[in-house]
Amino acid sequence: MLACLADCYAEFQDRLASANLIWTCDCGACSRLDRLDLKFILHSGPYVIQSIAGREELVGPDVVMAHRLMKNGAAELVGHGAYALITDVAAASLDVPTDGALSLVETYEHYSPIQAHVFPLREARPPSITWSPAPA
Repeated sequence: MLACLADCYAEFQDRLASANLIWTCDCGACSRLDRLDLKFILHSGPYVIQSIAGREELVGPDVVMAHRLMKNGAAELVGHGAYALITDVAAASLDVPTDGALSLVETYEHYSPIQAHVFPLREARPPSITWSPAPA
């Protein structure tokens, strides 16, 4: 999973670099294209698929938690760069090794504290982080 996220981030960076070479618009938004970055949030839990206004939506407390996790303290740990935040629940259900991750506990109203692991993505594959699953 971590290797996949690192590869997705590397591809994002490649496409961003390509876009910078061909982009001709100089409006405020386009001139900040090189400052775009990614954060991946992985959480796991039960959900229900519900039709809302003709569209299928995921609903449930863990869906709300995943949205709340978008506002987190990871930037204080890794700076203002790309990262993957993976909750304990997601790491366990997806068999993600957390060796070398930065630990984070997030608290939100009406929820128990959420244990999470933060993996900086600014470097494609930081040497301090295990990016491939341990052999079975």
